[in-house]
Amino acid sequence: LEGRVCVAAAARRAVDMAMPARIELFFKSADELRSRVRDLCQQGVGAFNLVNKNKDDAMLDWVQAVAAENPKADVCAHFSLKNNAVSAREGGADAMFRRFASFMEALASQPAGRPEALLISGCNSKAPLDSLGCLRRWASQQAA
Repeated sequence: LEGRVCVAAAARRAVDMAMPARIELFFKSADELRSRVRDLCQQGVGAFNLVNKNKDDAMLDWVQAVAAENPKADVCAHFSLKNNAVSAREGGADAMFRRFASFMEALASQPAGRPEALLISGCNSKAPLDSLGCLRRWASQQAA
C-alpha cells in the first residue's frame, strides 16, 4: 500500500504541475495491474510503461489489460534483450531477433490504441544481440 500511495502522490504532483506523467508499472498479477491503472487513471495519469523483467512476461496480455481499463491510455511495452536472451545452442542472436520481430508484429496488431515499444539491451548484458544491432536488423527487414 505504501508504494501505491507514493506513486499516486507523484502522479498528482505531475498533473498539478501540468506535466504529463508516464508511470512505470510494477505488479505481481494482472488483477494488480488493472487496479493500479484504474487508480492512476482516476488521478489523471494516462501514460504507462510496462517493464519486461522475464522472458515469460505476458506483455501483450498486459497491454490489453491496460487498454481494457483505459482505451485511450498511452502504453509503452518494454522488450529487454537481456531478459529475452537465447543461448547459442538455441539459436543465439537470430532466435533473439525472431522473438523481438514476433513481439513487434503482435504489438502492432493490438486492437486497442497504438502501443509503443522500448527496446532495451540491459545492464551488463552478455546477450548475443544489443539494441542497436537489433534495430538495424529490424530496419533492414522493414525496408525489404
